[in-house]
Amino acid sequence: MILVPLAWMLALTGLCQSMFTQRLTCSHDSIYGGVRKVWCKQDSDLCCTGFAFGDAMRALGSEGLHVEHDAGSFTVTVRQLPQGEGVYWCGLLQRNNTIIKLAEKYFYESPPLDVWGILRWILMPLLPLVTIIMYCYTSRKVNKQRNKEKVEADAFEDICMTSPQAADGQ
Repeated sequence: MILVPLAWMLALTGLCQSMFTQRLTCSHDSIYGGVRKVWCKQDSDLCCTGFAFGDAMRALGSEGLHVEHDAGSFTVTVRQLPQGEGVYWCGLLQRNNTIIKLAEKYFYESPPLDVWGILRWILMPLLPLVTIIMYCYTSRKVNKQRNKEKVEADAFEDICMTSPQAADGQ
């Protein structure tokens, strides 16, 4: 009985998720399948610093970046940002070292503050409290109903009554 609310608390609070991960998917035409891919942090509007990699690459840097390749796209999953937070690009590297930027996104070192991040810690202690209150309320209501039925059963007994006049023969 207690395991169900505990499992809900763990799921709702996000304790099962061990790391804050972010992703960026970069779609491209399938003709660019053999072209080297780029993952980099924006230095200026026209320049970035980072990694160039081929289709066989699955991890970049110090295991903080993971790459998944599909026919027309690749996705970079970020667990740690080796270059810090900021705007990151993904793209294709042409022969003349020019980058075709496919997508960009702002990546954070830690999760951005969101309403659910705060609200879940408020709701976490309330969940077992509500469970206990509901248990007590329903138990009390059931006991009250049982007592009412018992009182009603005791109140309506058949009692044979005779009046004093009937006893005298009148």
